[in-house]
Amino acid sequence: MGSAANSKRLPRGTRERYLQWFEPTRAYRFRRAVPIRLRPIIGQGEWTETFSRDPAEAKRQRLAHVQRTDRILALAEAGNWPEIDDIEIDALAEGWWRLFQLERSRLIANPQGLPCWPNGRERLDDINPESWALASDDDLSRSVRMFISGPRHWRHPQAPDATRDGVEAFLGDPKRSAQLSKNTEAMGRLLRHCRILHHHAARGYLGQGDDRANAVGRILDMIEQLEIDPRQIVAAIEGGTVVPVSPGNTSLTSLAQQAAPTIYPSFSLGAVATRDGSDLISRWAKERKNLPPKTIYQARRDVGKFAALIEHDDATRVIPEDLIRFKEHLAGKGLSAPTIRRYLSAVKAPLAWAHRNRKIPINPGLGVVYEAKDDHTPTKRLGYTDDQARLILLAARGETNLIGDGFHGYVPLRGHGWTRLQVERLPTLRELGDIGY
Repeated sequence: MGSAANSKRLPRGTRERYLQWFEPTRAYRFRRAVPIRLRPIIGQGEWTETFSRDPAEAKRQRLAHVQRTDRILALAEAGNWPEIDDIEIDALAEGWWRLFQLERSRLIANPQGLPCWPNGRERLDDINPESWALASDDDLSRSVRMFISGPRHWRHPQAPDATRDGVEAFLGDPKRSAQLSKNTEAMGRLLRHCRILHHHAARGYLGQGDDRANAVGRILDMIEQLEIDPRQIVAAIEGGTVVPVSPGNTSLTSLAQQAAPTIYPSFSLGAVATRDGSDLISRWAKERKNLPPKTIYQARRDVGKFAALIEHDDATRVIPEDLIRFKEHLAGKGLSAPTIRRYLSAVKAPLAWAHRNRKIPINPGLGVVYEAKDDHTPTKRLGYTDDQARLILLAARGETNLIGDGFHGYVPLRGHGWTRLQVERLPTLRELGDIGY
C-alpha cells in the first residue's frame, strides 16, 4: 500500500461511492447514474461534476452532491419533480384568477338570456357570488387544469403584462406544463392558492357563504368570551402546535392568569432534505458529526416510510400512537424483531433529539418499544434411512477427489444426517452397523 503522499501523486480508484478519478481532467469527479425509471422525469441519465485533485477535498465536496441528488431522487420518486418554486405558483394562481373572472363574467346574462353587466368584466368580488362562484373542489380542479392545458384567451394580449408573460413562459413549454400536472405537491399548492383567491371573493363555494360567515362569528364570540386563546388560532393558521399551560381544554377564566403558551412552528421530519437544511434529519445529523452519508440517506428512507403511514411530515404533530401504529404496521408485514427495532430506532432518535432541543412539544417515542422476540428454537434434523445412506456412500465410492492419502468429506450416519469424516482410503472403510461401506 502506498502512502498518502504517493496516492496524491499517483491517483487511483477510490472506494468512495460516486467518486472516481477522471484522467482527462487529472482530477476527481462526482458521477452518479439516474435510475432508468426516473430518467424521463429528471431529464438526464447521470450527474457529473469535476472536483479537486486532492482526495480529501474531493471527499468533502462529494457530500453536498450526494445530498442534493438524494433530494432530487426522493422528489422524483414522490412525483414532485421538477421542483416548482412559490413565485411560479403565485404567478400561475394570479393568471388563473384573472382569466376565471373574465370567463365567468361573460356567462352572466339577463332573464332573457342576453349578455348584461358585468359581462366581460375582469373583477367579480363585488358581484353576487351566486351568479359566478364554483360549487366544489372538483369544479376548482377542473377549472385550473383547463387553464393549464389551454388555450388561454387574455383580454389584452399585446399590452405589457408581467403576470401573463410569466404564465405563458411557464405553460407555453409543453414539458414544463406536463410535469406540473404530474407534480402532486406543486399542484396541491397551486389549487390551494387558487382556492384562497376564489373564497376571498366568493366567501366559499356556492352555498357556503353563510356557513363561513357563521363560523367567523362564532370564533369571534369565543375569543370575546375567553373560551379560546387567539394565539392558538394564529398558531394553527401558521401550521404550528400550541401546548396550553393550563391542564385540559377548559375555558380560560383570565388571560392574565394564563402564561404564554409554547408555540412550536411546523418542523419537517426530513424524509426529503430541505434546501436550507432546516428539516429534522438535517439538524439532527449536523450535531452528530462524522455521520456517513449512507446513514443519513437510510435515516431519510426510514422516516419517509413513517411519514407515509401517518400521512403528514410535521414532527410537531407526531404522537406516541403514531409510533405504536408504525411498529404494528411493520410487524404485520412479517418483518423480524431486529428489523422492526431498527426502524423504530431510526425514527425515535431524531424525535428524541428534537424534544431535547425544544423543537417539538413531547418525545413521542418515549416508552415505545418492540418487545416480541423471534423464535430461534432449533429444528431437529431428520436422519437418513439405511437405504438413503447406502445410496449416497455407494455413489461416493467412485469419488476420485482424494487429498493426500486420505479422503475428506461429509458422509451420512444413520440417525445423524451428514457427519464430517476423514479416513485413509475410501475402499477400506470398515462396516458400521449392518451396512457395508
